[in-house]
Amino acid sequence: MKKSPPLTAPANATVLAKLGTNFGYCFDADTVALTACFRVLTPIAHQRSWILQLWACPAAPLFPDKLQGQLIARAVLPPLAEIADPVETFTVQTSAQLPAGTAEHVMVLALVTVSFDGLDVAEVHDVAIFPHRETFALPRLVGASIHAMREGNVVVTAAAIENPRTAANRSGTLSLELWALPVPYRGGEFAGSPVAGAALGTLDGQTRWTNLELTLPTVLPPEPAQFVLMLREWTAAGYVTRDYVNLGAQVIAPVTELAPSAPEIAVSVKLPVKPAVARKPARPAKVAVNTATEDELAAVKGLSRAAAKSIVASRPYAKLNDLIKAKGIGPKLLAKIRSRLRLN
Repeated sequence: MKKSPPLTAPANATVLAKLGTNFGYCFDADTVALTACFRVLTPIAHQRSWILQLWACPAAPLFPDKLQGQLIARAVLPPLAEIADPVETFTVQTSAQLPAGTAEHVMVLALVTVSFDGLDVAEVHDVAIFPHRETFALPRLVGASIHAMREGNVVVTAAAIENPRTAANRSGTLSLELWALPVPYRGGEFAGSPVAGAALGTLDGQTRWTNLELTLPTVLPPEPAQFVLMLREWTAAGYVTRDYVNLGAQVIAPVTELAPSAPEIAVSVKLPVKPAVARKPARPAKVAVNTATEDELAAVKGLSRAAAKSIVASRPYAKLNDLIKAKGIGPKLLAKIRSRLRLN
């Protein structure tokens, strides 16, 4: 997901547009449909580019530009110059980065404006706070911890790993991973180094694995770090974190030498044995023409680097057919690559 810039209050405290009374969101796996009634207050609004953001916050924000939590979805709105009426209702579908863990969240829809030349400044002009707290049915860890960690191997245990989704909703491939981070993990994107991990397989909805014990090879970081155990799931966007356990502020010093007679460490995973089930390969994720980088667009089969650059220069787009306005994109090429693209 493309990172959003820091939020600020509108320049000169001038609110250019507000949300109406009709707004909402609807999740479908790792995508979300955002609906919002958009009311223009001044013609200056037509000179800006507008974005809807969906936030998961630990508490209701006191000030619109002080949102604390995780930005889980963003969608670029069509140019206001194409809006005939001062009030317009949009429904846009975009990818979502669901918050990891089992906590409840206050959901906040934010109406944000940015300049047409990029995302240097993001001003919050209005927010809608949903009264119902949201929890997400994601694969989760129960009673997980690590033991006997040193340079060479670590023992990871968990009372259970469970999938609380509906019975027909099988998970993607689950991976149990130990990471070294500079600070405790709080959800969302992170930067650190992997220490150990193992792929566990898929898990049917309403089922669990119990009494797990894994002996994993480790590569400890050279510097002190915060160790975090993560349960991650394979999706169309790659592996995403579904649950996690911060293992405290303890620092485990690397052991640089092992006894010469130390045996080679093998991975041992105690899981129920289930018959293999053939699954269709996942289709490649579609690329969003309004938010993707030039490199991501150029990676689309059939799309040249020059055409990708032209697409970025000519956006935003209200519909995929508008791509023919970009230099180098004709009807034949659009028809060829359309199945690999999405709007937002």
